[in-house]
Amino acid sequence: MPEEPSDSMRSMLERMTQSEVEICLVANGSEGLVGYVTACVHSRAHMAGSSGLVDALFVSPDFRRNHIGKGLVVAATRWLLARNVMSCRAESPADSELACLFWQGVGWENDLHVWSLYD
Repeated sequence: MPEEPSDSMRSMLERMTQSEVEICLVANGSEGLVGYVTACVHSRAHMAGSSGLVDALFVSPDFRRNHIGKGLVVAATRWLLARNVMSCRAESPADSELACLFWQGVGWENDLHVWSLYD
């Protein structure tokens, strides 16, 4: 992990501090940043209401399995629900058993498959 955030990361974090629909929450330990989660409120013109998306979740490998990721997701979910979203979603690799176990462990359901096409 770099000691200083990149310019693009600084730009994203600055934008999120001024946003009503995006957030970045961090977990700090005695050694500095150990994890973060980003989330946003997403609206679609063809659907009533809005949904929440947990966009990125990271916990440093040395700090995993200590409930840091769960705490970040719970905090992001509370933030999203406070904005009256109808549902919350997150994406993870289809072949990651650990990701499936994590999301089930925080009480989320596997109810959607995402299909992608890459150029």
